[in-house]
Amino acid sequence: MAQFYLDTQDILKITGQRFFRRGVDLYKKGRVTKLTYNQMINSWQATVKGGNLYQVSIFFFEDDDLEAKCDCSAYQTHYTCKHIAAVLLAITKHNSSTTFFPEQNTTEVTDPFPLRMIDMFETEQTGLITKETQLKLHYQLKEKRHRVLKDTYYELQLKVGENQLYIVKEL
Repeated sequence: MAQFYLDTQDILKITGQRFFRRGVDLYKKGRVTKLTYNQMINSWQATVKGGNLYQVSIFFFEDDDLEAKCDCSAYQTHYTCKHIAAVLLAITKHNSSTTFFPEQNTTEVTDPFPLRMIDMFETEQTGLITKETQLKLHYQLKEKRHRVLKDTYYELQLKVGENQLYIVKEL
């Protein structure tokens, strides 16, 4: 089995502080199961128990790079998640006999605004569009000639609105 050296700072850089903290919580609660290694393609697979069961794949490359994938909705948006953090921690623990959670100097974010912004975009927004509205559309296409070059070009004007039409300035 190939050894991959990842310390907690590496995992923190890969997943970000928020996902890292949540991943540590999942890992410590024993939510990472079915951790398996495929030597042929240098990859790890695991299942993480959260609200649902999530499948995580971690691929290691020769240049000390890795690619991680998860089937949760956070991964679809952020390309990382707490499940990936938890599996990376499990892999590190599996490959290491050293102390796993050393004291580190990760600074806690004290300003709640960034955390609120992350929460707002992290949760799936449903029901934002409450009704469909029929819009009127008016477009005008004009053929023009350049005065000096005599080249032909086209000018498009677009107006859109419910009752009153408004000019769309930049197309």
